[in-house]
Amino acid sequence: MIRRNVASIGHSRRPVGGGLWRKEGVSCARHPLRSANCLWRWIFARSCATGASKSPPSATLTRPTPICIDQLRLGFSFSMLALIAIVFFGACSRGEKRAASGEEGKTMAIQLASPAFTEGKPIPAKYTCDAEDLSPPLKWEGLPEGTRSIAIICDDPDAPMRTWVHWVIYDIPASVTELPEGVPKTEVLPNGAKQGVTDFKRTGYGGPCPPPGKPHRYFFKIYALDAQLNLEPRANKKDVLSAMRGHVLGEGGLMGTYKR
Repeated sequence: MIRRNVASIGHSRRPVGGGLWRKEGVSCARHPLRSANCLWRWIFARSCATGASKSPPSATLTRPTPICIDQLRLGFSFSMLALIAIVFFGACSRGEKRAASGEEGKTMAIQLASPAFTEGKPIPAKYTCDAEDLSPPLKWEGLPEGTRSIAIICDDPDAPMRTWVHWVIYDIPASVTELPEGVPKTEVLPNGAKQGVTDFKRTGYGGPCPPPGKPHRYFFKIYALDAQLNLEPRANKKDVLSAMRGHVLGEGGLMGTYKR
């Protein structure tokens, strides 16, 4: 039996003993990270120690068995792996959000508008699957100097399970300032612009088609790029965003809603 006073962890300036509380002769009290580690070890050891009483921390503790020590090491290893995973996936999430902006932080704002609907207002039925399913007319201004091509992506973040992609169009010439109503659903347009595959598994615009219930939001996002993407037709949203990385000079957006 070994008696230890946990109050000494974090207060004593001397090593608090061997075994569970001391590692390589370095006092836990002198190292904040090791102080937390020591306390964590004490809690774990107390929970699996043979014959440990339910007395306050200053009570007599039984030295953990070798099995408990193995459990302690395994638990600590899993904790570190979980921390690494959280940091890694958090960084990936932030990186994905920056990808469309070329990881350059600040970009110029482009004014995107439609004669068919205004920001935050309902999209007319003729631009949805409930009617003609035409692409809405879009106009923009404020392209930054040096723009060589334009890309437009429309998606619905309110779709069940995941964001639903409704339109992917890229390599639009920089001289173009608008798209008319009802853009053909062909892979390549007469002006050289290319259309990608949507989540409807076809090229060209696919209008709102939500399940009955609350309104969904549909984001039309425009990107001014300093180069042609030179992707083949039928590229998907992920491919376009990846090719855009490092080439975005400006961006803008327009959001409309639709419900059934």
